This record gives sequence, structure tokens and C-alpha cells, in this order.
Amino acid sequence: MPSRSIVTPLENLWARIVDFLPNFIAAVVLLVIGVAIALGIRLLVIKLLNSIGWEKLAKKTPALRILEVGDIRYPFFELIGAVVFWVVILVFTGTAAHSLGLSSVELLIDHFVSFLPNLFLAVVIVALGAWMGGLAGRFARAFAHEWETGLRPDEVNYEPGVTPPDKTRQLCNVWKADRTLAATALAVRNAEFGARLARLPGLRLIQDNAIWKPPSGKALLCHQDAAYVGWLEPPNMTTCWMALDDTSADAGTIYYVRGSRHWPRFPAGGQFHAPDDWLGYVKEVVPAGEEIELVPIEVPAGGAAFHDGWTFHGSPPNDRADKERRAIVSHMVSADTRWADDAAPHPIYSRYRRPGEHELDEAFFPIMWREDGYRTAWLAEWCGT
Repeated sequence: MPSRSIVTPLENLWARIVDFLPNFIAAVVLLVIGVAIALGIRLLVIKLLNSIGWEKLAKKTPALRILEVGDIRYPFFELIGAVVFWVVILVFTGTAAHSLGLSSVELLIDHFVSFLPNLFLAVVIVALGAWMGGLAGRFARAFAHEWETGLRPDEVNYEPGVTPPDKTRQLCNVWKADRTLAATALAVRNAEFGARLARLPGLRLIQDNAIWKPPSGKALLCHQDAAYVGWLEPPNMTTCWMALDDTSADAGTIYYVRGSRHWPRFPAGGQFHAPDDWLGYVKEVVPAGEEIELVPIEVPAGGAAFHDGWTFHGSPPNDRADKERRAIVSHMVSADTRWADDAAPHPIYSRYRRPGEHELDEAFFPIMWREDGYRTAWLAEWCGT
């Protein structure tokens, strides 16, 4: 008979195998299930991103062109799908390690998975920074009169080397000159959010603005936006003002006059650019018993503010010699706004009206969002979205 010195270790080994085998089988089953779920989620993510055109967006987004190295081209939606696949695999691997009693492996995976939200946030911050940097670059090129599309904006209130350096610069309808800026000015989010605030069924762009107030730059008049569109019926406006820089009260940010949208509707008046007193006009027309209570709009870069077309607003001189203030503005009107028959024509924008025409042509005044899902068709290609 074999001695106990041989049998006992074999028995112990067998006992360990018997004890370990169920956990091993459970771990294998978990991994198989994890792979199946990871593959399913990966395919779902790829189909979803592909269906909404994210690959096209990635090709047009400078922040995402780092995915192209030499002749290697990895589809953006497949990269996201691969990341999701391996995250799911890691989660199931951690569970399998726990069933096998591999606490050190489980702990390592748990630490890595818990770090992923921070990693994702860092990637988002880098991507947003690259996007803002690209937007700011296109902004500067537009003011240098480098029109990406070859088309000049409808109004150019800045001539490099000619305009005084302390005068606030303005371009109107820069969406025609640069498609990167157009993607911001014509974004569906601007119109959808603005329409819901204004309780309107839809909004179209009537005009955009690019505003650049230099350090120690001069003021812009306190005014009502809708007062400048008397050639429309009804005269209305909903404005989305988007900051490209952190704004502050001492750096010439936009100010609202609290409650002024409920005041009477006044005609346009005063000197808009570089007035001696940016509050001069509103002081002339303020209704009896009302006060001019100013509210500065202080938001971080990328922040936005919305206001009604009859809200008095403007911006004082920039008191800072070390800070500029740049913004892109979407001036929107209700989607059913028409040409006013009895009004004097606008010297610039009425040239987009054909004789006898009442409807605004979407080629010049595109519908950005409507509650029935409609959006002017050519915007997707023009804005690269």
C-alpha cells in the first residue's frame, strides 16, 4: 500500500481542485456572459453613433483628427465601440476575479474602473478646449477678413488697420463667411432652447453677430433688438448670446435692464457704436416710475444667455486693459415671421426679398428648429453636422 506521505498530499490536492472547480466554472461562465454582453453593447453603440452621423462629425472636428495617424484611419464610432467593449469586459473580469478569490486582481480592476469617469471627464475637457480653440481661431480669421467660404458677411464694422483699436468690432451674418462659426450661430440647441423660453413653435435666424470688444474697448448702446426689425411682421426677436471668454462686470460684458421687456416698445435710437453714454438712450425713454436696474451677465467661456427682443441691453466700456470679450450672437425670430408690407425696406436685408414676396426665404433666413422636427435641409451640410 502507498504510504500516507504520498496519499495525503494527493487527497489534499484533489480536495482543492474540487473546491476550486465550481468557482473556476463560474468565472468562465461570467467571462463568456461578459464577452457576449460587451459585444452586444459595442454593436449597439456603433449603430447608434453611425445612425446619427457621428463619423461625419468626427471628420470635421479638429479635436478628433488626432485619431488619424499617417495612413491609418480608424472609424470614430468603432473606436468608441471598442472602448465600451473593454470597459464591460473589465467589469466582468473583476467579478470573475472575486469568484476565484483573486482579491489583488479584483482590487486593481476596481481602482481602474473607478478612475474611468475622471479619465472621461479629462478627455471631454481636452476636446472642448480644442473645440473652443478652433472656434476662436476661426473667429480671429473672420475679423482679419479671411472668409473661409469666399463670401463677405452682410455687415462688416471692422477694417484691420483702419478701425480705431479701442472700438468694439462687429460682423453681421458671419455664418455666410465661415462654416465653423455657422455651426455655432445656427446650432439647433440655440433655437430649441430659445423657442421653449419664448413659448414659440419654432425659430429662424434673422441675423448673427460676432462681437469682439478689445481690452479697454468702447461701449455698445443699450438698446432693444426688436426695434431694429420694423421691416418684419411681427417685429420680434429672441437672442442667444454666447461667450467665447469668461465674462465679468468690469470687462465690458453685456448688461440687461431688469424688467424692461415689459416696458413700451420704443423705436431704435441713439448711437449704437462707441456712444459717449451707453445708457443715454434708455435714460431718455425709461417710463415714469421705472428704474434702470442693470444686471451684468457673468458666465464662463462657452456659457450663454437668452433675452427677449424687447429687453433693453448693452455693454459699457471695458475697464480692463488685460482682457478682451468675444461673443457669437444668434438673433432669431419666430418661424412664421413675414415681410412687413407697409414698412420701409431695410437697406441690406430687404434685398433678399423678391417682388411681391411675403414669406422669408430659407436660403437667407433658415429655420433652425421647429417643434414638429423641421429644420432647413441645407443646414446639415453647411454646418457640417
